[in-house]
Amino acid sequence: MSEELDLILASLRDFAAGALVLRENIEKYLEQKAKVLDRVISKSYDMKNCNWTPKHGTNGDFEMSKGGADFEALKADVVAHGGKMVVDGTFVWLFPDGGAIGRKPSRK
Repeated sequence: MSEELDLILASLRDFAAGALVLRENIEKYLEQKAKVLDRVISKSYDMKNCNWTPKHGTNGDFEMSKGGADFEALKADVVAHGGKMVVDGTFVWLFPDGGAIGRKPSRK
């Protein structure tokens, strides 16, 4: 084979190997997103079943919960969404210590 053909074939092998790695990474990403979506679709909690206390912070009024019948399920959903999310027009976030959840009306 000619050097040019060898170079083309080597490039194609490298491209194919890179495409396989890319495919694996895309599949992992989609699996993670599917897990989050499953949790949202099968939302197994009601925020009304958390013990909410009115609070005032630097960004205004909000409510805080540290417990309740559905606290752990809500907390798991917030964690699955990276520590913050919007549910039914309510912005919900996890406090840095992980022991409390805050909520307030979404600005959107």
